[in-house]
Amino acid sequence: MAVWGGDVAARGFLFRPHAMLENQAPMTVAIGSELGAELVCDILGRLRYGSAA
Repeated sequence: MAVWGGDVAARGFLFRPHAMLENQAPMTVAIGSELGAELVCDILGRLRYGSAA
């Protein structure tokens, strides 16, 4: 929510395929493994602090 500023945008990110996750939805990747969760957190950190994601 801190990155997207609202529920709708945050859910959109979590459930829409993402290129950095081999076109898998971040939610799917995050619940699949601890490494997947770390990858999603990394993307969110990059978005929050202005790096490429």
